[in-house]
Parts: sequence; structure tokens; C-alpha cells
Amino acid sequence: MTNEELPPSAQRILDLIPAELRNEIPRLCATENVPDPLVYAKLFTPWSNWAWYITEFDGDDRCFGLVHGFEAELGYFSLKELAELAGHGGLRIERDAEFTPRTLSQIQKGPSNHQGVTDRSSVFYAAFTAEAGRPYPSPWETPAVRMLETALSSYRPDPNAPQVHTPRQAAEIFHAMFGDADREHFAALYLNARHKVSHAHVVSVGTLSSSLVHPREVFKGAVLANATSMIIGHNHPSGEVDPSEEDKALFERLQSSGEVMGITVLDSVIVGPAGRFYAAKQGQIQTLGL
Repeated sequence: MTNEELPPSAQRILDLIPAELRNEIPRLCATENVPDPLVYAKLFTPWSNWAWYITEFDGDDRCFGLVHGFEAELGYFSLKELAELAGHGGLRIERDAEFTPRTLSQIQKGPSNHQGVTDRSSVFYAAFTAEAGRPYPSPWETPAVRMLETALSSYRPDPNAPQVHTPRQAAEIFHAMFGDADREHFAALYLNARHKVSHAHVVSVGTLSSSLVHPREVFKGAVLANATSMIIGHNHPSGEVDPSEEDKALFERLQSSGEVMGITVLDSVIVGPAGRFYAAKQGQIQTLGL
């Protein structure tokens, strides 16, 4: 089947990342330990200031890179989902054909520091709004809202930070934090886009058998930590790590809150002093083997 015979949706995806460019972009996780990886492609919305800068690609659909929207953050995104988006007058997301590979740090400096390269999305946006009779200025040139940064501390990604991909890895961290405590502790591990722990936050400390937890306290730290996901955990000083009905209800409530916030609550872990732990997603009790 030639490109001309492809369905419109498949053709749009191919237009975003042409075949010759697909072979140049490193595969997912290939640049994980590269301090300042190259950005190989830029996708943008002609009707707004959103842009996606690609550093890694699985060769089919999933990409990793810098997403510049309401704020700038690293993360995964889907070409298929981007290809389905449509704006004013049926406009579609485009690839900046004039974009040349450059380092991620250069991109993060902002449009005014792109080595003299014209920000095509800004120009296209201004031209479209003028043609449509809407005298809206480009959001790059005259932003209506000035963005401010809020952070817990002067934090920089730690290459040695633990990476959490399994309930056991999360349980090991929670056990080290409060596995032998004589009171119940509730905590959250805030993860970045690579599932590395950027912050570990003890949300509350309670009594022998309970602790007070409210979603706003859990997500306050997640927002400040710029987390893309989290794992919650607490201890049962009694050593019995079976979840109570209250534990199950809290996990469901936090998952629902996470869906609204856009911060995924991946799992809920319960640890005990004997090294046993329970993971909600697996629904079983395991032993750390300490």
C-alpha cells in the first residue's frame, strides 16, 4: 500500500513522523542516562501554543520528550492521540518542517533562544487568527497569563534516585521509612516521567491502628513535586498487612482524585514490621525477605 492509499488517520500519523525521521530518533529509554539529549522533531498546534519535542520514539506510536502546554514537563505522549486532535476550522497538529535537531537544554530556554530559528507555530497561529478575523496576538509574543514556578526546594533530578516499577520496590522504600514504627504512617512516593522517586512525603502520622488522610494533603505535595504519578503506602504496626475496608475505600478515592488531577495513583502498599507487604494492584501478600 502506497502513502496515497493509506487511511486518513494513518496518513496523518506518518505525516507527523515521516519514515526517514523514524530511523533517526532513539528508541524509548535509550537516552535515559544522557544528561542533555537531542530533540529530533517538533510537533505543534497551529491554533494555540502547545508543542511536543521528541527525544525518543518506539518506532510506532509512543514518544517521549518535552511537552510545552500549560507548563513545560517531560513525559510520554501518543502520536495516534495527537493525530486525532483538531482545532479551529479543522486545523490539525503539524510537524515543524524547519526544525533542526538541538539539545533539550536549548529547547527549555524558550522560543526566543532557538538560535535564530523562527517559531513556526507562533507565526502560523498569528496568521490564522488574522485571516479568520480574530485579532488575537500570538501567545508566545503577548501571553495573557504570566506563568510562575512553585517548587518544594531547589531540586535537580538525581541520576541515582530509586526507580520504582514493581510493588516490591515500593514496599522496600516504605519499609525503610517506617516499617518498624509503632504508629501508623501514611506516605506517598512522587514519581517523575521515568518512574524515579523525586520526593517521598509522609502525609500523616496517626495512632497504633489508624492515620488521618485527606486527598488534598496527598495531592498538594504531588503538585509541588511536579509528579506525573505516585504510589501511596502505609504501615500496620500490628504486622497484619491485610487491607481494611477503610484502606480500600481510601485507595479508590485517591485514584478518582488522581484521574481529575491528571496524576495517576499507581498502587497502594501496606508494610509491616516482619517484612510482609500487601500490594493492592496484585491483591496479595508477599514477603520482602529482609
